[in-house]
Amino acid sequence: MNDAEERKVIRQEADHMKMERAIHRHKRRVRNQIIVYLVIGIFFATLVALAYIGGTRLVSVISERRVASEKAKEAEAAEISAQEEEVPEIIIPEKEEETVQEEEEPLIFTPQTEEPEVAESDDELMDQMIDEVISGMTLKEKVAGLFITTPEQFTGVDAAIKAGDGTKSALENTTIGGLIYSQKNIKTRDQIAEMLSKTEDLSKYPLFLGISELGADRGDLTNALQLEQVPSPAELAESGDVDAAYEAGQTIAKRMVDVGFQMNLGPYVDLTTIAMSDKERQLSYGSDPSSAALVAASEIRGMEENGIHTSAHLFPSSVDQTSDGNIPSTGITKDEFAQTDALMFQAAFGAGTKIVVVGNMAAPLIVGDKTPCTMSSVVMQDMLRGELGFDGIIMTEAMNTQAITDYYTPDQAAVAALKAGADMICCPEDLEKAIDGVLDAVNSGELSEAQIEESLKRIYRVKYAYRF
Repeated sequence: MNDAEERKVIRQEADHMKMERAIHRHKRRVRNQIIVYLVIGIFFATLVALAYIGGTRLVSVISERRVASEKAKEAEAAEISAQEEEVPEIIIPEKEEETVQEEEEPLIFTPQTEEPEVAESDDELMDQMIDEVISGMTLKEKVAGLFITTPEQFTGVDAAIKAGDGTKSALENTTIGGLIYSQKNIKTRDQIAEMLSKTEDLSKYPLFLGISELGADRGDLTNALQLEQVPSPAELAESGDVDAAYEAGQTIAKRMVDVGFQMNLGPYVDLTTIAMSDKERQLSYGSDPSSAALVAASEIRGMEENGIHTSAHLFPSSVDQTSDGNIPSTGITKDEFAQTDALMFQAAFGAGTKIVVVGNMAAPLIVGDKTPCTMSSVVMQDMLRGELGFDGIIMTEAMNTQAITDYYTPDQAAVAALKAGADMICCPEDLEKAIDGVLDAVNSGELSEAQIEESLKRIYRVKYAYRF
């Protein structure tokens, strides 16, 4: 074999190896595209299932999707690297260099460059999944998800102590947004844990399961299980020890999470006033906004960082409450609020609170009349959303109190609260009438379905926060 023939053979071998490598890369790209399409197909099939079962597997689906995507990218990068290492460098003799270059040029395969994918944030992924869940709901399911009430009102029993057929039937008929328990629902630690677990399993959509744990002798779970009391807000405020406040919040959270609760109906972040009773003062963090805000925020952080959603009570204020018939009233002005209670609520938001409970009291110097704050857009939209920038859940105070029931029917109260900016209605006088009233308001155009969905999204963002 002469030199020319030898060089020809070498070139043919080099060309053959390059062609093989190009074909292999093409097959790999096709295979990876098939894998991606399969992953996407599985993903969207899962979304359809989620819309039916209520999204309880949100976390695992997102995790699987992210892991599958990362593994596919890692596998492709590893194969490219391996291929480049396997192909030996072919050295062509210098003779007939121009001819070799001309023959090699058409056989050069340039890998297809792809734009790097922009990773979606956790919030974007969660919003996508929530949108899918909500899109599969009926209008009644969406509306029912804006209500939270007691298990007694929900099931029609005197004292609910287990999740049986009554709970199952109620959850099948009404996809309630949450349930609030009290001391009478708790007999033993195992009993309440089983009750909450089964209730959650029976629900088509995720629930808020809440109870009131405010410290000292104002803890329903603590009292029912005869646990050691944690210091009251007033005791924490007197010591000024922010570390002790955090530990108190942490203790409360661990007790609640241990049996299955996720929401605390508290704390009260209003400042101490002379008009308060001794019991009310025990729930307050003091009268000085600066020091009170620090202690309150620390206890809230102790709960939020250990798995419990706090709900800051009562917006806008309980300062100087007086009574006008059955409607409690506060004489606070907007300027006074900005210098006092506003600091408390801002501290709560900074510590992680995503739920604010608006009071049924009137605030005539803020609203301009004696409309309850739970039905005032000035309070909820202008002040809470606008001035304070709160983007979480606005929940009403219990609406089965005389401040509401003496002047409004259950459906009137619920519709008025939602129109004014509330996201969640707590304990209406009659749950069925309230839900039906909201449904009628949507069907008539008085309320929009888009507003219902926006409130539901806020609720689900909080519900899914710890799971995500």
